[in-house]
Amino acid sequence: MVDYSGKDLFARNLVVTWIAHGFVLATGFIVPRLISDSLGQETLGLWDLCWVAVRYLTLSRFGVGTALSRSVALNRSRNNYSLLAQSVTAVICWQLVIGIIIAFVAFYFGGAFVNWAGVSGELDQSRAELVFRLIILSLAVNMIVTPANALLSGYHRWDILNGLNGFHDVMLAVAMVGLLYLGHGIEHLAWAVFLNSIFSALIRVVIA
Repeated sequence: MVDYSGKDLFARNLVVTWIAHGFVLATGFIVPRLISDSLGQETLGLWDLCWVAVRYLTLSRFGVGTALSRSVALNRSRNNYSLLAQSVTAVICWQLVIGIIIAFVAFYFGGAFVNWAGVSGELDQSRAELVFRLIILSLAVNMIVTPANALLSGYHRWDILNGLNGFHDVMLAVAMVGLLYLGHGIEHLAWAVFLNSIFSALIRVVIA
């Protein structure tokens, strides 16, 4: 008999989650310091501001992913896969619209954001706009694959979900450290974030 409660996966999910979060915490202490040392405090300030914008824009999720996780778990336990599929399809359409809106925000408000941030010195406005747009576009990609994450959590596969989170964060940190040591600028770090988000999204969709 299939255990829909996920109790049999509890220990593995817990261990993988803590390990993944440990990697995230470690990279959070390393990368910002390297950006500051290699590219300057102003560049680090712009980088942090872009991620603050990402945090605010994540509010546009409206908890839809969490609701879908519950719907997946509930309908799976009831063997109602037709309703499960309808829920996933509805959220895919919703998140696609949200992702397109966020992509529009990235391109339309990039210049306004950079002007508001008061970029000056070595970091010119065009590079700063590119950084903002790439980071916000990475959020748009993550929004679109929200149903894949919800499916994994709805099936109680937190080991896979958080394992992927930790893996991609570590790979991104390694790429960014390598780029910094090779003397590349902040725009290259933004490209690394964007390409990593696409790679991560493809893997999550395939697994889901």
